[in-house]
Amino acid sequence: MSDTQKEIPIKQIMRPKHPIRALRRNAPEYIEMLESIRKDGVLQPILVRPCDPSTGFQYEVVEGWHRYETAKECGLETIPALVKDLTDDEVLVIQLKCNAIRPVTHTFEYARRLKLLMDKGLTIVQLSQLVDKSVQWVRDQLQLNRLCEEARAPIEQGEIRMQSALALANLPQDLQPKFVDDAIALKAKDFVDRAEYALRDFKSCLQREHEADKLAGVVKPRLQAVNILKRETVKPKNAKRVLKAAGAKTALDGWRACLAWVFSIDPISVKNRVAGNKENRDGVIANQQEYRELNRSLIEQFVKPHLKTGD
Repeated sequence: MSDTQKEIPIKQIMRPKHPIRALRRNAPEYIEMLESIRKDGVLQPILVRPCDPSTGFQYEVVEGWHRYETAKECGLETIPALVKDLTDDEVLVIQLKCNAIRPVTHTFEYARRLKLLMDKGLTIVQLSQLVDKSVQWVRDQLQLNRLCEEARAPIEQGEIRMQSALALANLPQDLQPKFVDDAIALKAKDFVDRAEYALRDFKSCLQREHEADKLAGVVKPRLQAVNILKRETVKPKNAKRVLKAAGAKTALDGWRACLAWVFSIDPISVKNRVAGNKENRDGVIANQQEYRELNRSLIEQFVKPHLKTGD
């Protein structure tokens, strides 16, 4: 990798393709930088890389976009720059390192880029070492990728605190929009409690639905016995009735019906399993009833003689 520092005409440099921070010209930091550059010039070189000439530029800003913009605004013709040949992945790493401590960094853009690195094979521990942050901090940033669209603008605008944002991200995405207003209105601690209760209620509701499904006879895939599969391969016995029950009219329908039968989720298998489950439940109830009647009979045999003798 070649490193060269030199004065480069600003007109030869393009802004970053994917800036990780917003350019806020009215922010105090930007105004202070503008005044400093007007007075003393650019004291710290920006980092650039060669870019495709078809863009109309020779270099792309990698780090130092705000210095680049303020230098342009001050009317400077050149800017000190360190030139490096960098891949897109290397640019991503440098931008993450340089922006990890800056509060004006785009929250979700940063989280998205962290996830990009994870998708390339980096672990959370490696990411934390890369950006010099704790493992928990990186894990929290990655968690923000789960937030619904409705929550993103209020978070970027500071209406939802980070603690509330993380609690909101723990909720299922379909449920999150219903709690955005609460995340804005409530104090962080109060909303965290609210979100925890909501998550607990949601899991409880799922459990009740799961139990209801089991009672209703909803079945999970279950592979047919190997000896049955071998028999059907040699001499099919179930093909016609399975295809008929599935309403198969095309080769693809037949293929799907076949796979469904293999995993016991075709209409006939489901019906048999539901009937079997009902039969088993009825048998258990009958046994329980029989036990109760037997118990009553034994109790009566024990009690009645004593009642007759007056004991």
